Amino acid sequence: MRVCLITEGTYPVHPGGVSDWCDQLVRGLPEVEFSVVALTGSGREPARYASPSNLVAVERVGLWADPPRRRRARPADHRLVAAYAHLLEAVLRDAPITWFTEACARCGSSPAPSS
Repeated sequence: MRVCLITEGTYPVHPGGVSDWCDQLVRGLPEVEFSVVALTGSGREPARYASPSNLVAVERVGLWADPPRRRRARPADHRLVAAYAHLLEAVLRDAPITWFTEACARCGSSPAPSS
């Protein structure tokens, strides 16, 4: 079983109260795999609790931090989206599959053999 624990201003960056309860919960269920998303001020606060082995990920999200930079789409991403759009259109039109393979070829993908 896997559990995502979302905390705000508590575990694992601030000790006491709710944080102690979260730590007891994670340590008390060693057979459960936990991930924590900690909503914090800056997103750079250090952890105040040692991570047990079943705490597999901790992600800090700074509420007052700059938003994360978005990666730029690569040309291959655009070809995939275009090919997928053609597939959906072919399915919705009930068009023959050859129409989709031709669309893939126009998008730069390797076309499947026509039938």
